Amino acid sequence: METQTLLLILTAVAIPTALYLNELYKRVMADGKVTLDEVLEEGKALLNKAEEVKEDVEEILESESEAVQEE
Repeated sequence: METQTLLLILTAVAIPTALYLNELYKRVMADGKVTLDEVLEEGKALLNKAEEVKEDVEEILESESEAVQEE
């Protein structure tokens, strides 16, 4: 895999992740305190989001692999 492709994938994952985590922090800290229920709920949501990102990255890598094989 080329360095440019890897950097593109990392950027495509890092920016939305940072924005999502920023919004998560704002939601959790909105009332000024953090409860265990909030942490568990947001942790589950974060795991779901990570699974979505994993699937997206796998699709990108698969299409990149197919493009390289065609060359």
